Amino acid sequence: MYFLDKNLTVSLKGGDITGSNHPVATTVTSGIKQSFLNYNDYTRYFMVSVSYKLGNNKLKTESRSAGNEEEKGRISN
Repeated sequence: MYFLDKNLTVSLKGGDITGSNHPVATTVTSGIKQSFLNYNDYTRYFMVSVSYKLGNNKLKTESRSAGNEEEKGRISN
């Protein structure tokens, strides 16, 4: 999202916010079935990022030649 004439940017990002992504591991040992619910909080996250551009965006820049345009043309041919 942009604010203040595109100088302020706000970004939101999240993953598994509801905590519903829990893998289940099932093993069978000696005929006994065991199921394990792997619950890790490190898969749940929410991030907010804010950045602001400082400085004057209305400055005019001037293109300048490097002075060796003849050499550049000779090498590329």
